[in-house]
Amino acid sequence: MDQSAGALGSILCTALGLWYGLVACVAGCRAMNLRGRGRGGPWTTQKVLHLLVALCAAERTAFFIITSTAWDWEAGTLAATISPARRLAFYVLDQLPTTVLFTIYASVALFWAEMFFVATDATLLYDGYARPADSIANVTVYTLLVLQWAALANRSYAFYAPGPYAVVSAALYALAAVLLVGFGRAAAFELKRVPIEGLLRRKKLREIGALTSAGAVATLGRGAALLAVRDRPIPLRAPGDALVVAGYFGLLELAPVLLVLYYYRRIPRPRRPDEHAALFPLKGAGRDARDALRRLAELQFEPEESVV
Repeated sequence: MDQSAGALGSILCTALGLWYGLVACVAGCRAMNLRGRGRGGPWTTQKVLHLLVALCAAERTAFFIITSTAWDWEAGTLAATISPARRLAFYVLDQLPTTVLFTIYASVALFWAEMFFVATDATLLYDGYARPADSIANVTVYTLLVLQWAALANRSYAFYAPGPYAVVSAALYALAAVLLVGFGRAAAFELKRVPIEGLLRRKKLREIGALTSAGAVATLGRGAALLAVRDRPIPLRAPGDALVVAGYFGLLELAPVLLVLYYYRRIPRPRRPDEHAALFPLKGAGRDARDALRRLAELQFEPEESVV
């Protein structure tokens, strides 16, 4: 293997691994902080997203550790000398974070869907259809992923993105983009009709727009990139190639994840027991739907304690 390509690959893996490791530590610490502050309360969107981000970043860190020695940077494929176990570990550690990202985007879209259904007094639709559909979709996706790993275990496949995996991932990311934009716009429309202070409303709308736009662009970009490199070698022959790889992971994966952490970075001050940890799931039974949405917005954006 060309020594310059190997050195460039090692630098790339080290830099990206350190960044993902840092994100994993921050998200993990915040998740434990949230869990402790909530005194074991319900699993809110905020808690779940921090745990998912920590899991995704930790897996990606492990992926770059194994890639630094398992990848033939000149040929653009897995090294011919690696063992079947390391080959399978490479694909597991690359594809699992990609699928966890879909779960993260789906969770954010489900939160916007919750706001919309609560505001339109349709919580039965949310509880009866939206949440079960999200669970079924995630179970199906992870089942297909495990089946693909079983198939890869019996093959000497060496390219980065298997064709079927790339096609399914692109379809999932396209679905995530549609859900983010659709439910984000619906939630924003309903939020405009909620009687809350103007500055608070504008801040909420900006954050909904930023998160949904960034998520949609990132998901569609990742899907297109996976389709472009499916069943093809990805050599690293020049610094420009390293920049492309860094941009792929940094802009299309890491940046949206950091935006999710930023958006869900704070803990509301304790209020009444039914409001303290009701970000997700929000039970609207027995309460006016629009008042529930107003309290939901205030719960996230009134003066709060920062998570350390």
